[in-house]
Amino acid sequence: MRRRMGPDLAVLAALAAVTAALACAPRAPAREALATEPCRLAHPGGAGAVEARCASVEVPEDWSRPDGRRIALRVAILAAEATRPLPDPVLVLAGGPGQAATLEFPAIAPAFAPLRRDRDVVLIDQRGTGGSARLACPPSPDQDALAPPGDEDLRAVAACARAQAGDPAQYTTAAFARDLEHVRERLGRDRLNLVGFSYGTRAALAYLRLYPGRVRTLVLDGVAPPGIAIGERSGEAAGRALSLLAARCGADPACRARFPD
Repeated sequence: MRRRMGPDLAVLAALAAVTAALACAPRAPAREALATEPCRLAHPGGAGAVEARCASVEVPEDWSRPDGRRIALRVAILAAEATRPLPDPVLVLAGGPGQAATLEFPAIAPAFAPLRRDRDVVLIDQRGTGGSARLACPPSPDQDALAPPGDEDLRAVAACARAQAGDPAQYTTAAFARDLEHVRERLGRDRLNLVGFSYGTRAALAYLRLYPGRVRTLVLDGVAPPGIAIGERSGEAAGRALSLLAARCGADPACRARFPD
């Protein structure tokens, strides 16, 4: 199930925590070893737009075969306001899986304004999404979004996978972690501050496991650890969240008066 990132209280609380954690880092001039050009990032639903600098970074589709087929990753950098920004940028990891960071970030960009005073924000579309060798299948016109997929739907997805230009088996969380490390090297940054939302928390944990020395801080919002199937209990969790919200409203006189039923 695809969940959009929204500027909610959880996001603001998470960013407040990371802002406090980042405040004590030593200042040094940030160096960028990646050629970029001006670009404009716009949310597909019209929920905001931001100016950035974008680049295309090539990586092996299969990291075990570096001389094989290569794909391009879309990278965007939102520069810090400071003339001498701190050297460790904030890397934002989108959810899904299936969201593209450069498309989703504009909706929550205002919440990151305090961090951008001193740090660059880096966005990388995960391989298979957005501008990074996007993999896409046409939706079935007869598929009920709330019904489990049937045999015909599964056959359609399998056929779509076979029709892709590359190898869908290489579009994994582990491969994305390798991509992130390669982009970090190209940017010439020693460490990163990771902020992950939903599935992005799993990607952050995968990167931390492989490259612990490259992570300065880690913020996980809506944790999706490797041990759970994403989406498997979304309906149950959403129902519980709605019930808790209704209970909180019922306990508040002003809320209860405005929403009596």
